[in-house]
Amino acid sequence: MAAYKPDRFARCASVAAIAVSAASAYFTWARSPFFDAPPVHMAYWQVESNTLTEDKLPQSAELRVVVANNSDRPAKNVLVVVSPLSPTAAIACSVNYEVLDGPKGSRLVTLERIPPKSIAEVHVSGDVKAYPERFSWMGGAKFRYCAKVEDVQTEFGPVRCDYPKCKDNTQRLPGDDGQSYL
Repeated sequence: MAAYKPDRFARCASVAAIAVSAASAYFTWARSPFFDAPPVHMAYWQVESNTLTEDKLPQSAELRVVVANNSDRPAKNVLVVVSPLSPTAAIACSVNYEVLDGPKGSRLVTLERIPPKSIAEVHVSGDVKAYPERFSWMGGAKFRYCAKVEDVQTEFGPVRCDYPKCKDNTQRLPGDDGQSYL
């Protein structure tokens, strides 16, 4: 009977040690940067739109950037860099975000957390009185009709653009054929 009590204590101690090591391994993994969604499991696309008045004058411009997280893990601190048409453009987002001024009039929008298997949207909109011209190799009047996405990335690398999902709803000004190269 005396040999039985120490044996039971040793078994309980070893089970407790295994439970503690498993719990510490889980929390170390959960707090590590490898717990975040990798950029290869993410994609973004954009929806550009604008409106003209009846006199074919600029009225408003809107850009919607959709960032999809297809991973089983959340994406944290996703950076979306946009260049709005005017410095007074309104920026809104479907998740918690922070906006900072960037170089050359760009805006740095940091999405704090995108849940697993979900999307987040960034809306950039504003009223405009004149669309800025853009450089064209072909000549002629070419205009930029809404904000532009410069970059989307996480701490681990860039997020790819899903070009087939990109949509464009542009009412062009008179004389702009829309066929220029940037």
